[in-house]
Amino acid sequence: MAAILFLLLLASCHTILATQNQKAIVTGQINGTTADQVWPYIRDYCNLYLIFPSDNSFCTEGTDGKPGQIRFSTGKIPGTQPNSTFIFYTREILIKVDAKKRFLTYEFRENNIGVTFLRATMQVLPAKNGSTFKWTVVRAPVLGQTYEQFVQGLEGVVSGIVGLIQNLF
Repeated sequence: MAAILFLLLLASCHTILATQNQKAIVTGQINGTTADQVWPYIRDYCNLYLIFPSDNSFCTEGTDGKPGQIRFSTGKIPGTQPNSTFIFYTREILIKVDAKKRFLTYEFRENNIGVTFLRATMQVLPAKNGSTFKWTVVRAPVLGQTYEQFVQGLEGVVSGIVGLIQNLF
């Protein structure tokens, strides 16, 4: 009987741990550009595709740059089968913009990539010899993806963002 109670307790603890949100903070150095130069590209919520490795993004509702604005984004990522691609989409809502601190926060409202909750903040900070792009992401765990894979994916996206921004200058 004690063994059964222990297994039930262990199973319930595992469930609690599996449902806790995951948080990652990933940064990238943008050389030769000030935070003030980079901020307009981050601030341009509707045109994310200019700096984000996605195919398209546009706003469907709301006032430009104001909380409540809805963005729809699509793109291609490698599929689960060899030589295949998966077309993803996200529908996101702008939560907060702070021009003085150069950050914006948004949340996923709908997607086809298995994310049940995601809140992210993109920020540009002054740095020696340029600026730093900082992406803080809090999300519910995704079935089949480890925390390490989550962070590696963010690191790849931040690397792409930094490269795209540097190409603009």
